[in-house]
Amino acid sequence: MHSNANLIISSVSALLHTEVDFAENWDRATAKGEVDSTFIKRAKDVLGCSSGINGIRISIYDSPTDYASLIEEGFLESHAGAEWTATITKKTFLESLFESQSINRFIFFKEDIFLELTSSLDPFDAAKNPLLENENPIQIFCSKIKKPFGGPRIAFFPSIEKIDKAPKNWPQQHRLPSKDTINSTIHIAAKFDCKISPASFYLDWGDTDSAEAKAIRLLSAKTLSATLCHDFFSEDRVTLDGIKRRDIPLSNKTDSAPSTEKLEQIAEAVKWVYEERTGTRSRLLADRLSLDIRNHDSFTSGLTEHISEALQQSKSKYQFIILERKNDYASELSSLLKDLRIQADLFSSKLRSLTSGLTRDTLATLTLISVTLISRMGDNSKIFSSQTADALLKSLAIYIFISAGIQGVTAYLDTKSSWKELAYWKGVLREHMGLEEIDTHIRTSLKFRRISFGIIHGILLTLYGVIGLIAWNFSLFFSIFSQ
Repeated sequence: MHSNANLIISSVSALLHTEVDFAENWDRATAKGEVDSTFIKRAKDVLGCSSGINGIRISIYDSPTDYASLIEEGFLESHAGAEWTATITKKTFLESLFESQSINRFIFFKEDIFLELTSSLDPFDAAKNPLLENENPIQIFCSKIKKPFGGPRIAFFPSIEKIDKAPKNWPQQHRLPSKDTINSTIHIAAKFDCKISPASFYLDWGDTDSAEAKAIRLLSAKTLSATLCHDFFSEDRVTLDGIKRRDIPLSNKTDSAPSTEKLEQIAEAVKWVYEERTGTRSRLLADRLSLDIRNHDSFTSGLTEHISEALQQSKSKYQFIILERKNDYASELSSLLKDLRIQADLFSSKLRSLTSGLTRDTLATLTLISVTLISRMGDNSKIFSSQTADALLKSLAIYIFISAGIQGVTAYLDTKSSWKELAYWKGVLREHMGLEEIDTHIRTSLKFRRISFGIIHGILLTLYGVIGLIAWNFSLFFSIFSQ
């Protein structure tokens, strides 16, 4: 900060108050008058102490003047009665006084205009509200303010020398929801560049119950209330989706600023809702408020009146819901474990079925060959070289291949179908436990069964194939080994 910042601001303020023709807004302050000795003195004070400071323009007959011109002999006599204009471009002026540009700063030289401009701010229209220009914290200076006050992202001071009265860790960390979090939670259907930023106006330190803080408390109440609705269209219409679906104005012109205590209660409700399970908590709060807010009340005024009881009841209901969800969790976990046991048993049953099928078909093959051999004992040398035996054994091989294929496909389809059903219940369980936890249960319970199923299944099908090949080429094998 500039070493003469307070002196410079005092000198500029004195110059601007020289005449009653004084206009001011958020961006600039302009005063006009006729050149006299008072103007000469105050203009010299400003130009004398503000060397290197930008944003100050003093003109006579629309031509800029400087300190050297003002101290010339006879300057007053030659310019007496001439029109002078002093213009302060506030942003440029304050940027010259402060080294840090990470804070948006505003200053008011006219005390009454401070209350007028802050009272007329739209807390949601970013295009019309200079305090919503970006995400930077804000400092506002005005001599109308008696004692400093502010919140985690905004601070008001009577003068620059009072900046050290803010908390040491200002701008502060806070638990209020961010703009992005709010946008992903509530449906914003505004026809303007809407920005809901409760931290930009919330007040929690200093002289927050003062008359100068009144307009800011109302802005804070509006932005906090907006985070608790379900659909936002404008200040004239929001939707509260509770037991009763209510279309009500967010605020009315007759709404008064809540006390600091009430503002803290509303902020506490907002923090609680956005802390976890936002949808559930928001609905619980809306259930109570949709019944309590009177038809002629705005959402902000109704929330201010009923927030304490509504929040207490919502917290009690939430604890009950969480307890129910824990019971549901235990029940669903039990169902999951039962399904896992069924899945494991299915793998085992398919292996047993395939093994028994292999045993049955092997025995059938041996029996058929034995019967054939016995029936032709009279001519052993030609039994396996005959066309009848070859056709019989090839038929047996075809049977074995078909049997192996059918059993293998059936086992695969059965396990795949069961696995899909398990995946469905996995999706259902995500309401009660994390996906990683579910995957861990499934992986640890079925890992060995799945691996052993794959290996043994492959071995058994291979044996089927070997037996089938032997049966198909039995006459060839017999001729080779009988030599």
